Amino acid sequence: MGEELKVSAFAMSIAAQAQNLNNVFVNGRYVTAAEERSVINKVAHADFQVYGISDGKIKGGHPEEGAFPTVSAMQRLQRLQADMAEENRIDKDKIWDYLVETNRSMKEYRTGIEAEDGGASMAALFLHGNRGLAVHLGDSRIYVIRGGRMLQITEDHLQATDLYKYGVITQKQAEVHKRDSRLTAFIGMDDIYDAEDTVFSKFFVFYPDDLFIICNDGITDYISNEELERLIRGMRDASADEVAQTLMGKIGAVSGDDKTLIVLHIDDAPGSAAPQRGTSAMPQRENFEREAPQDETQKPVSQTTQLTGITTGIIEEEERRRAQDPDDPDYNMDEDDEEGPSLVDKILGNPKRLAIILGGILLLIILIALISKLGGGKKNNKVPKDNSSESSISEEISEDISDSSVISDSSESSVVTPDQSDSSDSSTEDSSTPAGTDESSDELDDSSDSSEESSAGPTETGTYTVEAGDTLYGIIVDHYGSYDEAILEYLQEHYDIDPGNLQIGQEITLPTLEEMGLE
Repeated sequence: MGEELKVSAFAMSIAAQAQNLNNVFVNGRYVTAAEERSVINKVAHADFQVYGISDGKIKGGHPEEGAFPTVSAMQRLQRLQADMAEENRIDKDKIWDYLVETNRSMKEYRTGIEAEDGGASMAALFLHGNRGLAVHLGDSRIYVIRGGRMLQITEDHLQATDLYKYGVITQKQAEVHKRDSRLTAFIGMDDIYDAEDTVFSKFFVFYPDDLFIICNDGITDYISNEELERLIRGMRDASADEVAQTLMGKIGAVSGDDKTLIVLHIDDAPGSAAPQRGTSAMPQRENFEREAPQDETQKPVSQTTQLTGITTGIIEEEERRRAQDPDDPDYNMDEDDEEGPSLVDKILGNPKRLAIILGGILLLIILIALISKLGGGKKNNKVPKDNSSESSISEEISEDISDSSVISDSSESSVVTPDQSDSSDSSTEDSSTPAGTDESSDELDDSSDSSEESSAGPTETGTYTVEAGDTLYGIIVDHYGSYDEAILEYLQEHYDIDPGNLQIGQEITLPTLEEMGLE
C-alpha cells in the first residue's frame, strides 16, 4: 500500500423526464443545473475525500424549483468538505450540524414557495487515509464490495423497513412494498433529531481494490441485492466507469425513475495490507452498523474485541491513532471499544420506539382476551375425573345413566351369566347415548358453523375511513383477519387505491372475499 489515498470515481445521473431532480457530489464537484444526463469522471489524490448523491423534489411551486433540494444539499456539502479538509479529519459533529442546517433551510424554502411537500434523500461517503464513514437520510444506499462479496452499509429510512425490524412483515414483503412505502427520514423532515441515532455508520477501514457504490432508489427499486452482487462478481477486474455504465444500462431498460449512482474504486490507500482471501476478508455487517448514542459525560469502557471483515478492525475516531507499525503484515488491531447503552436505555431513550413497543404489548393483550372469549364458548362435554366434582355432577345425571353405570360396574365381574351379558349389553348401549347428547351435538354444530363463518371473512361489503398513521396493510389485517397479497391487488385494481399515498379521511371500500373471488 502507498502513503496517499487515490480513488477513481465515475458518477452518472439520468433523468426519467426532461428535468433531472437528482444530483451527485464527486469530491468537490456537483451538477449546478438540472440536466437530463450528467456524467463526472474523476481520479482524486488527496488524504481527505467526500462523495455523495441526493435524490429529491419539490411538489408544487414552479417546475424549475424541483431540483432545489438536491442542489442545496450539494452546495452545503461542498462547504463542509472544505471546512473539514483544513482540520484533516472526519468530524461527526460538523457533519450533523450540516444535516441540521440543510434540513432547516429546506423547510424554510418549502414554506416560502408554498409547496405542498418537498425534500431530499441523501447518502455520502467520507474518506480519510484508509478510514471511512457512511452517512445517509432516506432510501439512497451505499454498498461495499470486496473479493466479489457485497454488503449494504446503510439501512433504508422507510416504513416498510420499520415493519420488518419489528416483525410485522417479512424481509421479502418489505422489499415488495419498498416502492410504495413512505420515507421516515429525509432532508426537509419536521424533526430531524428523530433520526439522529440512525444517520451514521461505524468508522471502518478500507483497502486497495475495494469498490463502493452509492445510488438512489431509481436503481435499487429495480434490482435486488442478490442480482447486484452477481453482476459485480462477474466484473471483478472492471474499472469504475465500466461497472457504472453496465449497471445503468441494465436498470435503464426497466426503470422509469431518475437514476443516479457513483462507483468508487480504491486505487491505493495508506495503512496496513489488505486481508488475504478467506472469511476474514469478507465484508461483515457488524463492522458497519450504526453506532449507538453514548453519554458524553461518561468515559468509554474498555473492552477487547477481535476485529474481522472489511475493517480488520473497526476504527473509533481518536483511539485508532495509537502507535502501530502500518507495514507489519501481522497487524491485528485489538482496540478498546466503547460499550453502548443497554437495551432498556435504548428503549426508554427513544419515545417513538417505546410507543411502538407499548402499543404492541397492548395489542397482544387484546388478542389474548379475544381468543379467550371465543374459546370460552366451546366447552368440553367430557365428565371430569376429579373425585370432588364427580359427586356434584352425578346429581345432575339422569336416572337411567346412573342405572347404566351400575350395570356397567357389574359387568366388570370375572363370571358373567348369559342373562347378565344381555343386560350389560343393553345398559352399555343406553349409556353410550345419554339424554344430553343430542343437545350437546347441536351446540357443537352451532359452534362449528360459527367458526366456519368467521374464517370466511366479512359477509357484507364494508367501508373504512383512513385515519392518521393508517397503512393499507394494517387495514386489510384488521378487516379480513389476515393479510393476503391478492386482496391488496384487488383493491388497487378495482378501487384505484395507492398503498403509499393514503389520505386522512379517505373512504376505502372493503368488499367481501366472495365478491373478490377469493373465498
